[in-house]
Amino acid sequence: MDQETSKWRKTVRQSIISLYVLAALIVSTAFPPFSQGAITVRVLEPDGIRTYSGHDIMVGTGLQFLVQSDTADLWSGGLFIPDSARDYGMLSGRDPDPADRDWSDSHLQAAGQYALVLDWQDSEMSGYDLYTSDCNSVTPGDWFILDYTATQAGHSSVHLYDHSYSWDEPDPNSSFPFIQVATRDFNQDDKVDLTDFYQLAVDYQSQSSTDPNQQKVTDLDSDGDVDVDDAVMFVDFWLWGTGGWNPNLPITDPNVIYCVTDANDVSELTLLVGQTVTLYVDIETLERDVRVFYVEVDLSDPSLGSIDNRAYDYTNPDSSTARIIALPSHSFDYIHPGSQQTEGIDFAAGCFDGAYTDGHLARFEYTAEEPGDMVLSVTDHRRPPARTLKPLIIHQVDPNDLQSSVLFLRGSGLRQCPPGLRIVPEEIRRSVISMNTPAWSRKWTHESFIEKKKISYLNV
Repeated sequence: MDQETSKWRKTVRQSIISLYVLAALIVSTAFPPFSQGAITVRVLEPDGIRTYSGHDIMVGTGLQFLVQSDTADLWSGGLFIPDSARDYGMLSGRDPDPADRDWSDSHLQAAGQYALVLDWQDSEMSGYDLYTSDCNSVTPGDWFILDYTATQAGHSSVHLYDHSYSWDEPDPNSSFPFIQVATRDFNQDDKVDLTDFYQLAVDYQSQSSTDPNQQKVTDLDSDGDVDVDDAVMFVDFWLWGTGGWNPNLPITDPNVIYCVTDANDVSELTLLVGQTVTLYVDIETLERDVRVFYVEVDLSDPSLGSIDNRAYDYTNPDSSTARIIALPSHSFDYIHPGSQQTEGIDFAAGCFDGAYTDGHLARFEYTAEEPGDMVLSVTDHRRPPARTLKPLIIHQVDPNDLQSSVLFLRGSGLRQCPPGLRIVPEEIRRSVISMNTPAWSRKWTHESFIEKKKISYLNV
């Protein structure tokens, strides 16, 4: 549509509102002033009761737009989808009247006896113009209601236009953006439950297609296969359409914390080269409802050590030492070499029975292979990711280097290690004792004043 035609159509719309105002003047006892009160828009969930909270919405989801006011004045405006989002969503009126183009069930009683809802579409936008009645019959309250349907995955938006502000520009304080994602309601029964999960399980680890026309509905990320990424995405909408659904809201502080640690919950430890230790991925939820996680542990320098990152097979308990141990028990899980770093390890799981509790999510074995400092970092693959990710630092020591004299702590100062003594952290002490330490070795512990960790002195 060319610019001249667009201008002509705007003139037509303005003529409609002029006639509307004239009609209102005729039936009013006095000139009804245009609304100077607060016009608000409330977006409702499909049930028409709960307020939409800003979460992602699935294709096919229907929301409701309720236009409200605290005034009893004449008002006109509209709700419109911009041309850039026209393919992603659709606004609908209720109960059209073909005689006068009025969508009569979309203007509510408070909007007045002569309220109008008229559909409008041009090259810039599509939606509905909204007009209240004269001030004798309009009252504060709910004025108009329109339905919105997400039609395609992507970014969409709906804008409120207040004609007292502008005919051409939306109200800058009343724009409603949406992130729309593929549906998890595979059987289209208006809820996400075990029936949909069964279809995901049937398709799991199968090939799909990158062609949208041939793609499996369970290939939620449209990457050509059905894998752990799709399973994690599915859990976000578990029990959608039922009273048990808890939307995955945008992350705000305080936030979920993931960390790599050992059995003593330390953030730094020392290992002998050749020593293997069991490490953990822990979670601190900070009272957030976490029902799914997908994290990866990577190595700062794979030449210094290795993770047993073999995929775990339930039919073969010896297939891997890695395990997911999160509570409550998980409905699905995934252990595999890292997706960012092949030497790392991926852990993913989802729970349909409730939120995960604080503590260990997974365990794995790490082996120190060369002396040096290793950092085991954790990555959150969810979107948006957790902002607090705590690594584990490992100081790896050659056993031969422990024969040298070192400084140790006594009282409040550092002193030279006495002849015949060597100082090692508790973890190394256990390893050294297991390496055929003579039974007559005298050993005792001393609490570190600085690091508050046990340090052992072995008389050799």
